[in-house]
Amino acid sequence: MRKAVSFSEGLSSDSSKLSPSKKDGEDTKNEKNPNVTPLKVPPLNHPVSLLPFQSLYAAYALFAKYDVLTNKNEALVSSLKGLVGLQFAYGVLILFNYSQDSTQTRKRGYFGDFAVIILNLIISLIMSVPVHMLLLLFGAPILSLNRETFLLAAHLSLLTVFPILSTYRANHAEKDFGMSFSTLFFRLVTVQVHGDISKHIVYLTLLGTVFGTWLGITPIPLDWDRPWQEWPITLLVGAFLGNFVGGLISSISILFF
Repeated sequence: MRKAVSFSEGLSSDSSKLSPSKKDGEDTKNEKNPNVTPLKVPPLNHPVSLLPFQSLYAAYALFAKYDVLTNKNEALVSSLKGLVGLQFAYGVLILFNYSQDSTQTRKRGYFGDFAVIILNLIISLIMSVPVHMLLLLFGAPILSLNRETFLLAAHLSLLTVFPILSTYRANHAEKDFGMSFSTLFFRLVTVQVHGDISKHIVYLTLLGTVFGTWLGITPIPLDWDRPWQEWPITLLVGAFLGNFVGGLISSISILFF
């Protein structure tokens, strides 16, 4: 009897050794599919420096500098050109904040890094086409105001796609995050991010931009007949403000929580 008891105790102790213990903070969502690689939040050096102040300036310049209320189309084009320059500077900040591999950066040199930023800007502008189609799908005017809608799409693409490209670096996604960039991008779109997304400032600015654009639709149907109610002024202002608010919420979460 004692041998049987000792044998069963030994068997249970051996099985407990073989079964891995769950670490603190381990994501339980992948228990059913352990082969899925979690998409982690990239390491952030100085979160406050990535607070998108350029979005506040872009919203201010839209009225004070480009006079969007009287020359809407010209103002939207000028705003887009200015946003390209602002986002280039923001891409440099992202580059120095998300340093996944400093030795690789030294080998490639700053010229190569700037070339990647320019390439990301070009890709973001190309992505204006599918963003434009999404706007049409969600109720943008189809038979009129196509130029204004496309300029809005270009702004939104620069505010959302470009920071993601600069952060996750499509040519290093497999090495840095263990998955292809297409898989990574799908995870981001479907909000499958491992950990607290409030600590991911670039991703939260993306969500803030989308939410701000959605809120920007609200004043358009109101019967006020104001110049600022014309399509797509309120949506663009909402995108700028939402972009900044998303970054502000993330910065507060990183610094104080």
